Amino acid sequence: PTDAFWMEVKCAYQFRTPDERHRGYGEQWRGKVVEDLRKMDADELIRRAGLLLIVFTESNEIVEKDLALFEDILVKKEVLAGFRQTRSIPIIERIGHRVCTAALWPTIQR
Repeated sequence: PTDAFWMEVKCAYQFRTPDERHRGYGEQWRGKVVEDLRKMDADELIRRAGLLLIVFTESNEIVEKDLALFEDILVKKEVLAGFRQTRSIPIIERIGHRVCTAALWPTIQR
């Protein structure tokens, strides 16, 4: 396990249906992902790890705002992560989603 690279992959989406926002969208960012990062940080066998978050939103502006808010939460909860790498691509509109974004944070093991 000390030689492996651990990748935690999460998916978040803004809408459930074209007219219904996903009520758990914010919680996907604030709670579950932070818990997973803390678990990786606490595991002494994990030396190299990262978090890949795939997000479906209606616009680039929405996802950029949400990624910045998520990083503020990481700082407040004292979760260590490296500098984010982000790539967004437009997608054919599906239930309100027009953008797919992949955001990758390397974790910093203590």
